[in-house]
Amino acid sequence: MPGRELTIGEDGASHRPTPPPYNPGFGIDPPLLAGRSTLLAEFDQALTVGPRSPWFGHCVVGDRGVGKTVLLNAMQGRAQARGWAVVAHQALRGEPLVPPLLEQIVEVAGGTWSKLSKLAKDVDLEVVLGVDVKVARAEARMAPGRRRLQTLSVALRKALTAVGEHAATEGVGLVVTVDEAHAIADTTELAALAAALQMVVKRAGLPVAVYFAGLPHTRQVLRRAGTFIERLGVAEIGEIGDEAAALALVKPAADLGVRVDDDALAFLVEHAAGYPYLVQLVGYHAWTAKGARSTITLADARRGVAAARKEMGELFHARWDPLPPLQQAYLQAAARIGEIAPVSDIAAALERNHTQLASTRAALINDHRILCAPRYGEVAFTIPAFAEWIAGQPDAVGPAIARRPRRE
Repeated sequence: MPGRELTIGEDGASHRPTPPPYNPGFGIDPPLLAGRSTLLAEFDQALTVGPRSPWFGHCVVGDRGVGKTVLLNAMQGRAQARGWAVVAHQALRGEPLVPPLLEQIVEVAGGTWSKLSKLAKDVDLEVVLGVDVKVARAEARMAPGRRRLQTLSVALRKALTAVGEHAATEGVGLVVTVDEAHAIADTTELAALAAALQMVVKRAGLPVAVYFAGLPHTRQVLRRAGTFIERLGVAEIGEIGDEAAALALVKPAADLGVRVDDDALAFLVEHAAGYPYLVQLVGYHAWTAKGARSTITLADARRGVAAARKEMGELFHARWDPLPPLQQAYLQAAARIGEIAPVSDIAAALERNHTQLASTRAALINDHRILCAPRYGEVAFTIPAFAEWIAGQPDAVGPAIARRPRRE
């Protein structure tokens, strides 16, 4: 395996290469979070100011690989360093939202504040918080419509109020993060969360902050929730600047005594194109290419970029190959229009109408998550560089399929 074999260093001695200080992977924390200092400063200020701050509760959106989860992780760490309790939840398609949040709130409250922990020794913590999670979960599952909304909202409000009131006396608060928020499909549960937060944060002014993260169409998901969540501020993150990319490549290497030549750095930064995942990937492979030497050269950078491109190509093939021809054709039409494509232009390119393509578009957004809908009537790719790769693939659909008569 790379990084384990003995190699001959510049001094003629045998050395065991140090593992790369880069973490290429979706949702994996990099050794250095570069390019997000402004957002983290806003978060820090919000925790200081409290519910009056427009950043006390926010939504972070962006394509895959730009660092949404990493940013949430950093926010959680900063909150915990202040003594705040943190509930971190990842939404899963088809899974409930509120019952898991209730369970985590109960668990985290008891594990964070000694007063609540002491009370829990003699009295069930769920009783202390004023909500029975098991009963709330059962009633929510059985109760239809408005009754279900009320059951979930009341249970959440009781728990958040109890935790928020105690936190306020300690001069701290509770941060709840919900990752992959675009996967939330149950409008009732989202509305229940919004109703509870409206009462606890806006009316009671308690220190309970909620942060969502998801793909760009998370905006549309949250609009279904009701006033509080619908009005949350949205921060869209994307590529980082060249200086931030250079810092993310140079500092982890320098911390281990390795220098990156100027021409190598320029080459790596250019080909990473500001995409945080790719910054980590080219850095990882360039480090591997250098072996035990203490310098990353331009030759190492070239080998690193080539290896990264191959790996990205494999990732793209893994998503592309299982798709049926019409879905591939839809993606090709979108890619050849641009990173963001009007659905009307895609329909025209495929000589079909919107109705004929509705299920294809929905599958690419909801099932495969290759596309998202940043605005009404448009689609965009969730992974940068995927559109360019798809545009270069051979035509997926022959004329007999592509020119099928359009039903108006």
